[in-house]
Amino acid sequence: MTASSFAGQLSADDRNRIGDVSRKALPRVVTHTAFDIEEIIDSANRKLFTRITQPGHCLHHLLPLPKPLPIVSRKDNFLTNSLSSSSHSIQKQFYQSMFLSIQMID
Repeated sequence: MTASSFAGQLSADDRNRIGDVSRKALPRVVTHTAFDIEEIIDSANRKLFTRITQPGHCLHHLLPLPKPLPIVSRKDNFLTNSLSSSSHSIQKQFYQSMFLSIQMID
């Protein structure tokens, strides 16, 4: 949790220095595993977001309300597609007639 709280305060140079320390500590057996600061920050942010989405969390009330997803049946989708294709054919006919009329004028 603390990684996400200070992550915004770290500059690119700070992140590089932390990475250098991690890489240098491994061969000197100061630590047994190297770490990547970006992975630590991402992991902390994911954990924080997962916890915030739970209704009992103290920050949950700050999240926007979920948007209802529209339910489109196949029949409705078919009607929409057939209407758009028929309007397309009407537009095509209109432009063809306009093109022919312009050719007749010239």
